[in-house]
Amino acid sequence: MRANLTVLHHHVFLGLILGGCIPKDTTPTDDSGTDDSGSDDTGTLERRCDEHPELSVDEGMDAEDQTRMVCMEKTDECPEAADVNGWELVQGVMGSEPVDGGCSTWNGTVQCGPEALEVDRCCYIVDVTVDWCDIGRPFTVQGKARRSAVRETDRWTESVHIQLDLGPDLRSRLADYWTRMALAEHASVASFARFQLQLLELAAPPELCAAATRAMGDEIRHARDSFAIASVFHGHQVGPGPLSSEGALSGNDPLLDAFLEGCIGETIAAAQASAAAQACTEPNIRLVLERIADDEARHASLAWRFANWMLAEHPEAKPRLQAALNAFQLGEAPEKDPDADILRRYGRLPASEMHEVAVQALSEVIRPAGAQLLSMTVRKPRAPAISDA
Repeated sequence: MRANLTVLHHHVFLGLILGGCIPKDTTPTDDSGTDDSGSDDTGTLERRCDEHPELSVDEGMDAEDQTRMVCMEKTDECPEAADVNGWELVQGVMGSEPVDGGCSTWNGTVQCGPEALEVDRCCYIVDVTVDWCDIGRPFTVQGKARRSAVRETDRWTESVHIQLDLGPDLRSRLADYWTRMALAEHASVASFARFQLQLLELAAPPELCAAATRAMGDEIRHARDSFAIASVFHGHQVGPGPLSSEGALSGNDPLLDAFLEGCIGETIAAAQASAAAQACTEPNIRLVLERIADDEARHASLAWRFANWMLAEHPEAKPRLQAALNAFQLGEAPEKDPDADILRRYGRLPASEMHEVAVQALSEVIRPAGAQLLSMTVRKPRAPAISDA
């Protein structure tokens, strides 16, 4: 399916305009003052390969957020780590089927290699992850998404009426999906709380701080709405448990985090929420998704504005963002779901359609906006009005 990205496109490019960038008249140059060979800014991986156990399909979900040696058949010379597709490498071992019966798939970030261990295989050290295809800005700590566990509680739920006409299997699938969605939105509160602290530490303009505060309130509302919907499918009230913040303020790159989680992640999330709302026929769920789509579009705009402001302060960071944009990729499209019509009715896009919308957002919004951001002459931006946030 094709999503209507007009409003999202407007928000993202308005963020660039408000950031105060002026298009160059000449070919872009590298502001870093260094060449591309062997530097960290180009995305070259220099981590020394330590010893790690080899990834095995028998590990199942225990392999998530672990560092493993992952090997593939050697057909010629083993490529360098920077040239290896991480998700393809991990899925070659774990399989490409969704890990949850939905649209979440195995992925991986290649850290170093190749390891010269066997003559017929190329082996690499990989941080193994699961791409949970939920809507919301992730709360990542040292590159790993962090969430709370679900528990029975009425503190995060409100009354919502949903007309149910489902068998137990579909009801369970929708309960699991909306619970993950709610936990993702809950984690987004922490992500924006950290972002707010980073803004203060960076002496960011007050308008950006105000927009981040508003976004944190938006995510609280998204989480409450999602937990309320999940509770209907569960048949009892659910909410979040404790969410650890240990280490959340150390070792982070505010610009890169905002680019990956906001400029890319929330732009895709806004597109997916909008498409899910269009396909949803349950009125109360549709209202929630429409609100989430509108808010996520604003949050994406905030991320692009922040990236503009940061590049005005630190133009030497451009190669780092260029490397991140070049490296970002989506996995293969999942197979079509036989229960797609019913899932759409209750606000869950089938995996294949979530992927299709993500591809569309990446090609029609994110890559053009990223190219414009990175090929502009940056001037000190004027502070946008709070109403623009």
